[in-house]
Amino acid sequence: MTIVTFGLAAAHETTVENPTPTSEVPMSTAFPLLSPFSFRCHCRDEDIPAILAVHEACRERDATDPDSVCYSVPNLTPTGYARLLQDTPPEGILIAEEAGKVVAHAWMEVWGVEERMYLWQVWVVPRWRGHGLGTAMNRWGETKAREMYGDDARVGLHLANATDGERDAVTLLLSEGHHLSFVSPELAFDAFESLATVPTVRGIALRALKSSEHRAVARALSEANLNPPDHEDRWIGAALESRIDTEEAEWLGRIQSADPELSPVAWEGGEIAGAYLCRRSGRVGEIAQVAVRAPWRGRGVARALAMQSLHGLRAAGCVSARLFTSIGPEEEEPVRGPYVMYRKFGFSPIARHLRYRKAMRLEPPVGKVSVT
Repeated sequence: MTIVTFGLAAAHETTVENPTPTSEVPMSTAFPLLSPFSFRCHCRDEDIPAILAVHEACRERDATDPDSVCYSVPNLTPTGYARLLQDTPPEGILIAEEAGKVVAHAWMEVWGVEERMYLWQVWVVPRWRGHGLGTAMNRWGETKAREMYGDDARVGLHLANATDGERDAVTLLLSEGHHLSFVSPELAFDAFESLATVPTVRGIALRALKSSEHRAVARALSEANLNPPDHEDRWIGAALESRIDTEEAEWLGRIQSADPELSPVAWEGGEIAGAYLCRRSGRVGEIAQVAVRAPWRGRGVARALAMQSLHGLRAAGCVSARLFTSIGPEEEEPVRGPYVMYRKFGFSPIARHLRYRKAMRLEPPVGKVSVT
């Protein structure tokens, strides 16, 4: 049987022979937890209501936005959460219980081509904050990430996200050595009653996304995002084509999650100039992906796509449209870039989503956490 150990001295290792997916997690810490918690990695289907209850319990204290398109995990349905967990390996999920009740959980997502990035998110019911639980789970996740990283030659990074309403999480992350890397402002457009007409751009035709065009649109969006306005020649030639090949499946997945009738594609002759991928949930629309390729920038294509998207969302019954972008960590109100463009289109900022990073160390933090 696997034992969970909380030590008051230096961390030590506990060896487990052939642990099953539902085994408790061996964990040791250099500080006392103020209540007897138990941990396990595996999430069963019957855990999902309890996980959703954790998010619900956090909603008021953390000022969770039920319509956020940037921070959607706390608002997932049971079906959506089941789908999320299916794509997560068992060791990427940690559940904490107190007296048999789920009081916290954590989830990991891993990605990256040039770097390996390990996003580790922890949610603790407010009643149980201040007991060392969030810190213990955060350190366990970082140790697990280092274990998964192994001897990968690429740069490894610990990632964590928090909204500007999650002050407890921000305090924890800063105390654990994370730094604010950038901010994702979320913006909303609510003025559908005074929506401007779709501007005409000479030579450009706007059409709804077609299934036969998915691959071409995926490659065009990948190219546009690899070479943003401030680095339009970052990827060229064979290197660009190779990187697009690598990203194609990921972009196809994004396209397939969009609503084709709400997603306009801008064409000039047989060339894709840009596209906006949109979808809706109830009466809130989301502009999920935005891209205009370099040769067509500065001609008004982005505005035409934005207005076409908003008209489509209004016709579909939406009363609000959301999107998010990125700005530097110190920028309260940027003077250029996509954020400024969206503000000119009529979007207003409603939240700041904070993106934290910490360089990965190859060795476990001595005296803090050791996991086997």
